[in-house]
Amino acid sequence: MMKTLLFLLITTMTFSYTLWLGRDLLFEGDMMRFEDIENISYFIADSLEYNEPVVTNEPTFTVFQFNDRAILKINGKIALGSGTPTVSEISIKEFLSFFEIPYTQVGSSLIIPECILKGVDVKGNNLLVEYYGNPAIEYEKNKNFLKLVSVGYVMYAGKIYKPKETILKIDIGNSSFSLSREYIGKDIITLRKPGESRKILIVSVGSGMMKPLPLSSFGLILARGNGIVIVRPTSPDLEGLDKRAFEISFEIAKIISRNLGYRLETFPMIDIPPGTPALVVLLKSREDLMKILSIVRRMTGIEKIINSAPDFDRLPDLGS
Repeated sequence: MMKTLLFLLITTMTFSYTLWLGRDLLFEGDMMRFEDIENISYFIADSLEYNEPVVTNEPTFTVFQFNDRAILKINGKIALGSGTPTVSEISIKEFLSFFEIPYTQVGSSLIIPECILKGVDVKGNNLLVEYYGNPAIEYEKNKNFLKLVSVGYVMYAGKIYKPKETILKIDIGNSSFSLSREYIGKDIITLRKPGESRKILIVSVGSGMMKPLPLSSFGLILARGNGIVIVRPTSPDLEGLDKRAFEISFEIAKIISRNLGYRLETFPMIDIPPGTPALVVLLKSREDLMKILSIVRRMTGIEKIINSAPDFDRLPDLGS
């Protein structure tokens, strides 16, 4: 009798699991009822950006759809798919397998990754890292490589990484990097090579396209006119990579507009490469250039000027 009880106890302990989404406990036990499946699926969908589950209630049955799979419930019995309902509960592993939810097992814990890494895209001097869920990623520079390291359970390219594992290594040479996490689901990593000096680059309209400038520098494209300061708007194609450059430029443009009475406009311009902090200014006078330069210096803290623009009188006259 004691051996039988001991066997039953060991069996129960062996098949008792905890289900986690990252560090959040979702369920404890082995068998799941229809209501458990419904509640847990909503949480997973909300956390990892799956399509929201759909419940269809009919007089004699209920259909639960999630991740392109369906469960049928009739008279308290459930069936996976379109079969005849025969059971009142299913195991946690059946649930995960049927709905194709990724997980890893650590002892008796079944862990769904809290972060699904979609990929890394290189755009100019920036890396765009996109993900679903919590940003359970940190970045480390190791020699010439930028390492993406998991700080939770992260899935990438079909593999689940445990905390403190290296997910990716990207060769960035001797560049330094800075992280911007202003967007949900996106990290923007800006790379900067050593020796890049902070400068104010001054050119005239029509002198050729300005080369991209790092965020630590600033560009002024000048012409004569009726007092207009123009900011290049953000581009939808860049998915926010140029947002910081726009913010810097727009803030300076507002100060110029307020102090000098210039009209402030936003307009797409090929003379300003995307992601470059710069303004086009239609100057009313030579004196205004000095005032504007003083504002730029004060707002950016940059003193070094590379002046390739001609004298005020030789600037192209664009009128209004």
